[in-house]
Amino acid sequence: MNKRIRYILFAMVVCSYFLISEVSVKAEQTIAIKNAFNLNNMVLLGTALKKFLAFRVVTVDLYIERGYGSDDVLSDVTKRLEVNYHVNIPKHELDRATVKGIEKNYSQDQMAALMPQIDQINSYYPDIKSGDQIAVTYVPGVGSQVELNGELRGVVPGSDFAKAFFSIWLGDNPVDKNAKLKLLGLSDR
Repeated sequence: MNKRIRYILFAMVVCSYFLISEVSVKAEQTIAIKNAFNLNNMVLLGTALKKFLAFRVVTVDLYIERGYGSDDVLSDVTKRLEVNYHVNIPKHELDRATVKGIEKNYSQDQMAALMPQIDQINSYYPDIKSGDQIAVTYVPGVGSQVELNGELRGVVPGSDFAKAFFSIWLGDNPVDKNAKLKLLGLSDR
């Protein structure tokens, strides 16, 4: 066998090793998240409907690990946010809304540290169509799994990012204060 063919075969073996390793890590993260996010272990804290004028924009459901409550939503516990869209939203608008929502709760220095993870989650967003659902499930030690209509898009590492992402709806300066109260189960309105 000539040298060129050996080099090509060697390169293919090395590349396939890294590809298989990456797939394996993603599969392990997904399994860990699916095992942790079992509806029997989770409690629906609340549901909120976000409107713009008279139009329904999104319905949001917040789940948290059984045994925890509204005071624990930004702590390092298993939680899930399901956002069901009632309108079409272009990807660039969703990207911008994610950045703006986190910016409302974090300083410039904190934002700079979080930008790689924010860019990562934004890379998972497509153009949204009415009827789509984005679910983000955070599991301590694993990360935030992002799904579109039940299909895995990726996992963003870090409890710091999870806290920042969930702060969009649940932080001191949420996207909608009334929606925050509803998600936390603190408002019947």
